[in-house]
Amino acid sequence: MEFLYGDRAVALICVAIIYPVVTIALSEFQRVLTRKKSPFVKALRQLQITILPTAALFILLTFIAGIQISPTATDGTVLPLGALPLSVIINKIVLTAFAIFSINALVQALNAFLISQSDKSTFLSNIPGLLLDLFRVMLVLIGAAIIVSSVWGADLQGALVGLGVGGIVLGLALQDTLSAVFAGLAMVSTRNFKEGDWIKTGDYEGRVVAMDWRCVTIETEQKIQAVVPNSELAQSTFVVESSDTMPYGEEISLFLSYDDPPETVIAVIDAVASSIADILKTPVHEVEVLNYTDKGIEYELMFFVADRGEAWRVRSDFLRRFWYAAGRAGLRHTGAQNLHFQNVSRAELNFKERHSLLAGVDVLTPEGDGFDALVSASTQARFGRHETMMNAGEKFTHIYIPIEGSLSLIDLKGSVVQSIGIGDFFVSRAFLSGAESPITLRSDESCRALRLPFQDLLAYTDKNPVLAGRLELYIEQMEDALRGRAQYSDVGDFKLSAI
Repeated sequence: MEFLYGDRAVALICVAIIYPVVTIALSEFQRVLTRKKSPFVKALRQLQITILPTAALFILLTFIAGIQISPTATDGTVLPLGALPLSVIINKIVLTAFAIFSINALVQALNAFLISQSDKSTFLSNIPGLLLDLFRVMLVLIGAAIIVSSVWGADLQGALVGLGVGGIVLGLALQDTLSAVFAGLAMVSTRNFKEGDWIKTGDYEGRVVAMDWRCVTIETEQKIQAVVPNSELAQSTFVVESSDTMPYGEEISLFLSYDDPPETVIAVIDAVASSIADILKTPVHEVEVLNYTDKGIEYELMFFVADRGEAWRVRSDFLRRFWYAAGRAGLRHTGAQNLHFQNVSRAELNFKERHSLLAGVDVLTPEGDGFDALVSASTQARFGRHETMMNAGEKFTHIYIPIEGSLSLIDLKGSVVQSIGIGDFFVSRAFLSGAESPITLRSDESCRALRLPFQDLLAYTDKNPVLAGRLELYIEQMEDALRGRAQYSDVGDFKLSAI
C-alpha cells in the first residue's frame, strides 16, 4: 500500500473536487428518484450522507495526513492495539464505519431491487420483509467481524467458540420461542394467509388482525382477540375461509310445505337472493331441492359474499326478506320449530275489511259499477324494509295502496323523489300505454299494502267514465309532482302532496 501514500495530489483532487461534484449529482438524482417513488432512494441517501463522507475522511487521514492503518515497530512487527497512537485509532474507527455503512447500503440496495421486482416475479414476491431484515443484520455482523479481525487485529476464534456454546445454551432455553419464530417465518414465507383474511383453526374462527414472528392474532365475530402461537398454528390444520381474492360461501337450509310447488319456491328464493346487493353475482348463487323430510321439503341456498365477516349479516337480511316474499307468494314454512304454523291459517283481510279500505281511496268510489269485483281482485301484501315492488324499466302489472307504513318513489339516479302514504298510490301514463315504468317503487319500512291488478282497475274505470277522467287527472298531477312543478294540488275529492 505504500505507493498510495505518495500520491497526495490525487487524494486532494478526490476530496476537493470529485467528492463535492458527486455529492451534488447524487442530490439531483435523489430528487428524481423521490418523484418517481423509487425504492432505491433510501440506499442512495445512505451513499450520500454516510459512505461518501467517511470515505473522504479516510482519504484525508490516510493519503494526505499520512496516518497508516497498521503501523509497524522498528523491528518490523505490527504494533499492538494498546501501543497505537490516537490518530491511528481514529483512522481505524473511520475505516470501520465506512465498511459497515457500505455493507448496510449494499443490503438496502438489494432489498430495494427485490421490492421493485416483486410484482414481476412470483418467487421474489414470496420473500417476506422479515427475512430480508434478518439477512441484512447477518451481513452487517459478518462484515463487522471481518473488519474487527483485519483492521483491529482481534482474534475471533475464542469469541466464536464462546458464541457457539452460548448459542447452544440459549437455543435450549428458548426452544419454544425459537420454534414459534421459525414457524412464523415459514408461514410468512409461504403466504397461505395474511392480515385481513378470515381463517378457522381449532376452536378459533375470525379475521387475522396481526401477524409477527411469534404469534397470529385472530379477532372473532364477538370481537374477542385470540392469540395463537405460530408453532401451534404450524402443527395444526387451519382453513382460510375468505381473502381479498377468495369469496366466502354461506349455506342456508329452508323447509317449505309439500303443498308448495318446488318451482315456485325456487323462484322466490332466487328472487330474494338476487335482490340483495352484497350477494355476489360471480360466483352465482345456487338453489337446490335437497331432500324430502318429515319436516317438509328441504331447500338449500348457497350464496357467496366477498368477506366472511359479512356472511351472518347477509344471512339475516335474506331470512328477513324471504319471510315477506314467502308470505306474498302464499308459501308455508314448516320444520320442527314451525309445527304450530302448519295448522294455523294466516290472518288475511276479509272482503268487508278490503272494501272499507278501498272505499277510503279518494280516486275510487264504492258507488261505482263493478266496485265489488275490484275488491274481490285485491289482495293484501306484506313488505319488509327497502323491498322493491316494481323496478324502473319494468311494465306495470299492479298498483300498491299502503294500508300500513309508506312507499317511496325512486328515480333512475337512485334518489327518493316522493313518498306515498296510506290511501295513496302511484300511477303514471306508462300504465295506460303499456310502456315501462320510469320509477322504482320501494317500501320505506315494514309495511302492508293492498295490491290491485291493473287490468282490473282499468276494467273498473271503463265501466265508470267519470272515474276514468279522475284517474287521468290523478296521473297528470302525479307526473307534474315528479317533475317538481306541483307543490300542492286539489283534484275533485282527492289530494296529491308533491315533493
